[in-house]
Amino acid sequence: MAMEKTSGIPLSLTGNNIWRGGNKSNGKLQLLHNFHLTTGYARLVIQPLLQTELDAAGAIGVPFGNGVWYDRTKKSTEPGVIYAGVPTAGSPTPKLAGVLAYEAGLASGMPAANNGIQPMNKGKLIKRGFVMYKTGKVAAAGAAIAYAGINDATMYAFVENATGDPVFAAQTSYSAAGVPVLANCTYLGNIVHLEPENESWLVELKF
Repeated sequence: MAMEKTSGIPLSLTGNNIWRGGNKSNGKLQLLHNFHLTTGYARLVIQPLLQTELDAAGAIGVPFGNGVWYDRTKKSTEPGVIYAGVPTAGSPTPKLAGVLAYEAGLASGMPAANNGIQPMNKGKLIKRGFVMYKTGKVAAAGAAIAYAGINDATMYAFVENATGDPVFAAQTSYSAAGVPVLANCTYLGNIVHLEPENESWLVELKF
């Protein structure tokens, strides 16, 4: 990956100019020979009482890097509608749609809530690719996790069903198809690379 610079000075792992990253936004798509797939969506539905974490005042929205779902029982009547949190109304057939990509334009346009997407905005979904993360949880409804707690040898990436928040943990079991399983979460992908320069990690989406 390209070396990042600050004021024209190359960053160093051991020098004084090391950058640990003050911006904690998830969901930045990492390009690898253009191997990625992104799509749009028609409308973002935020489940009641969920995702009010974009600023201290509780702005309603979904953080970048969070997972969102389709309800496939409505693929003909509401095509392209995505849900923050697994849809629960009626008799839904949830399917993970992707993760919300970091959008610099949206972030700069909403300085008071610049770490996610609000319902009036339109972002894009990452369905395949390598996505950078800098924050997450250790389990569904669990404590926060940062770079120091990530073990790419034993952990997988999941999203919490209730909120879509990213979760990084060891699986509790495997499905019959060999997919990692974690309680109250949906498998997202594998942690494939650690970035000590900015204390982030890359997840290859494999859901």
